[in-house]
Amino acid sequence: MSTITINSTITTTMNITTTVRPLSEHSLRMSYKIGSIGCSYQYLVDVLGLPQDMDGDSKSQVNWYLGLTFKGNTYKISIYDWRQRKSFDKVKTWSIGGFNTDAVEAVKTILPNAEVTPFYL
Repeated sequence: MSTITINSTITTTMNITTTVRPLSEHSLRMSYKIGSIGCSYQYLVDVLGLPQDMDGDSKSQVNWYLGLTFKGNTYKISIYDWRQRKSFDKVKTWSIGGFNTDAVEAVKTILPNAEVTPFYL
């Protein structure tokens, strides 16, 4: 398994290209839950690197903020442990925040060994 280099382009075995870049927390204000990821903290670190935010507030302990360009569209997403009551290294279900559920398909391309599912309101 290789770590994604932030500011890089990934081409999957199905010839789908996803570009990944870091974002600030402020660029995701007013985002909402668009999906979930079933995997370990270590898998996320192995693929995405260390989280950008480990502030340990009351809502989440760790956060990744990413911009993904996928099939000509750009999506802003966050991956976080929403209100988990356990240590983040024990979390197995992660939330995906964003502005469009179409971004979940882009997340699937960068986390191929995780169970990624959309969340519909």
